[in-house]
Amino acid sequence: MDKREFPRANIKLQIAVTVDGETESTTLQDLTVGGMSFVFTRPLPEGTEVKTDIRSNHQEIKDTTLMGTVVRNESLGDFHLVAIRFNNPNDRYLMDILAHIHGPNPKI
Repeated sequence: MDKREFPRANIKLQIAVTVDGETESTTLQDLTVGGMSFVFTRPLPEGTEVKTDIRSNHQEIKDTTLMGTVVRNESLGDFHLVAIRFNNPNDRYLMDILAHIHGPNPKI
């Protein structure tokens, strides 16, 4: 059973993820109004605070920094799929992702 509250947009972008002062470039897997998932080189325990920097040339998703909390971590062999829930996402991000998900050519 899917517990997700919002539709997700499958968008593959390079992002920077900072955990405990260390930053790693990685690949975004999907976005939603409430969170995102990305591939990471190590497991991140639930409850870990992370900073994500999206630097995009995507026409609908603008550059932004979002803080989040890890809610899920799934092993993919040498990598991990990490899901975070955003802590107070900014209004511009919310408008961008809503326009992308509900626009004329949604990528869900």
